[in-house]
Amino acid sequence: MLRTNPTSTRLLAVIPARDEAATVAEIVRGVIASVGCDVLVVSDASADETTVLARDAGATVIDLPCRLGAWGATQTGMRYAQRNGYHAVLTLDADGQHHPQQLPALLAEQRRCGANVVIGTYAQRLTVAKRLAWKSQDLETK
Repeated sequence: MLRTNPTSTRLLAVIPARDEAATVAEIVRGVIASVGCDVLVVSDASADETTVLARDAGATVIDLPCRLGAWGATQTGMRYAQRNGYHAVLTLDADGQHHPQQLPALLAEQRRCGANVVIGTYAQRLTVAKRLAWKSQDLETK
């Protein structure tokens, strides 16, 4: 999140994508339907129709000319948000592993606790070390 203002937040969903033509349009439409925010797809030098399909689904698209990787594409999206007056950023993958319909719950938790960063995760994919870290965090908050 860039700044936290629960009463008036301009939110941008940033979706890094590389060759995600099979899923990107569904993810973009899902974010728009679930959250109603602007969507930016950062195409990481995709060689397929990712850019066209994302744009047709309602996203603004930055088409990187060379590969920066997922983190580089995400940083590009965050810089775009900062330069264009957005107050907050959420990120999710273009491959469908993050479900857009879960975003309202994540944002509600952020608003409830006022955190600058809220991370949603798929608990079954966590490493043992991350599971221990999440478990100890759960114990601290109880």
